Amino acid sequence: MAKKIYMTDADVENIVGELRSTLSGMKCYGAIDIKRTFKTDDRFALIYFTPSAWAKMVTLVARYNTEVQWHGCVRRVSEFEFEIYDILVPPHEVTGTTVTSDYKPYGEWLNGLDDETFNSVKFHGHSHVDMSVSPSGTDEKYRLDLVTQLPKPVNGMDVFYIFLIINKRHEWSAEIYDFTHNALYSTADIAIDTIFDEDGNGLENFMAEAKKVAVSRTYTGTYYGNHGSSYGGSSYGGSYKGGTYEQPKTVTPVSQVGNSKAASPSAAKKKGKGKGKKNGGGKCCGYDTWEEYYAAVYGVDEDDVELTDTDDEGVVATTSEIDDDENDPTSPFYVREWGCT
Repeated sequence: MAKKIYMTDADVENIVGELRSTLSGMKCYGAIDIKRTFKTDDRFALIYFTPSAWAKMVTLVARYNTEVQWHGCVRRVSEFEFEIYDILVPPHEVTGTTVTSDYKPYGEWLNGLDDETFNSVKFHGHSHVDMSVSPSGTDEKYRLDLVTQLPKPVNGMDVFYIFLIINKRHEWSAEIYDFTHNALYSTADIAIDTIFDEDGNGLENFMAEAKKVAVSRTYTGTYYGNHGSSYGGSSYGGSYKGGTYEQPKTVTPVSQVGNSKAASPSAAKKKGKGKGKKNGGGKCCGYDTWEEYYAAVYGVDEDDVELTDTDDEGVVATTSEIDDDENDPTSPFYVREWGCT
């Protein structure tokens, strides 16, 4: 809900009339205190960034681990819409919680801009790193000092200024002082988007479509399933049954087989005659038989491993006396494809 920035002639006349009526019957007791609150209206503002301007701004925020500030070139699109089409960085010093401009180099930088750019610089933004984006007392003073220097629009002048604070989480707060249309917009009255093309497609449209297909998983009742992922060449996986997590048998990553003591052939327990099928006529990660490979990798006895159906590419299906449920997907001896040579 936009607020008024200044009183119109009609506002002054109304207030004078109200005061005359109020004061005529008021006892002052040496002092009076009168406050007049103006109603807000339902106006709403939109700020559009061009892709290049948005990229420059968020890159500044991402690359600086301190605060950093910038100005922007703005054009009005309509009474309620503003387009920021370029980002400019003035000379200033930064710390984790402040940005400070020396008046001399800053003034020289500002005066060095060409007339068109100078007249379009109507946006100031700065980062709050990982902190809240609420304006500090220093931020509020800076804004008031700046806007009090802006002239009241006359003879068709378009006078406005935009302020923005954003952090690394892309949380933001903003204010628009629109003197031309006598409106002060706050964060709740402002929307921000980045427009890609003349059809008005932007980040918000993209995200709206993405949210239709990339949805959060919900869990109800008892869930039976597997999960697994790979991190840095090793893996972890497990199953959830009845809401509890069961860690599978420890599996040495294939990339480590033959390279660690635990995964060497001598580490596998052996009994019986050590018979076994050749793995397609070749070796699998340094093992002569699939029984030796499975015994070493899964930490079981060779004689406990039963192999079935081999071909030139290796074992197609395996079962084990240790886990005789060959239909259980959590079993390491469930039907799997192997291509080890």
